[in-house]
Amino acid sequence: LRQYQSVTAVNRSGIHSFHVSHVAANSPAEDRHVQAHLKPSDSYLFSIIDGHSGWECAQRLQERLPFYFSCAISSRGKMRGALPVDSWFKRLTDSKSLLVPPVAETDSTQNRFNASAAQFYEQVQRNAETTTENAMKAAVQSIDADFSKEALGGDADALRVAGSGAVSASALVQNGEVFLANTGDCRIVLGARDSTGLGFTATPLTVDHTAENTAEVARLRDGHPS
Repeated sequence: LRQYQSVTAVNRSGIHSFHVSHVAANSPAEDRHVQAHLKPSDSYLFSIIDGHSGWECAQRLQERLPFYFSCAISSRGKMRGALPVDSWFKRLTDSKSLLVPPVAETDSTQNRFNASAAQFYEQVQRNAETTTENAMKAAVQSIDADFSKEALGGDADALRVAGSGAVSASALVQNGEVFLANTGDCRIVLGARDSTGLGFTATPLTVDHTAENTAEVARLRDGHPS
């Protein structure tokens, strides 16, 4: 754990610092993480991404999550246009890892991102969400829809992204509040000192979307009755 651990000081918005440790469960590593300052809203985003059946979807999520979240939670009119996408956020750690082989970003990959980013920006300008919770939901759903739409174009990388898949969990720190979003079995847990002051307690803050969750099974059956 310590071999791949990093500590980054923030000292803003109630965040003293954050710690990251990335340990590969397979080779190449299929998981990714995001730590970013979302500039227009002066918020902070922390995400973990669990890749499934490959690293491609997790990689593209790592690239896109900060923009989509930043764009979704920012008020209309704060930024003039979606591009360049990195004007919306600043990464707080190097997105590359010793565990992750270099991933070449082709012109096709960037062009797809730019096109989807521009469309999402226009969507937000027309119909900005009124709450942070709804904005985060819109961001996640839009990324998912964009990956599917891009795969229909037949690009090899887009097909691999849609064919692999990933789940994720994100914490957004904004104006002294923490907002959470999760998909699949990625879980956010609150660690706190116990009553003795000597140990710690772990309290899950999110609910897994799995077959063991009866409410999730019922939701899926309602949405897909056939």
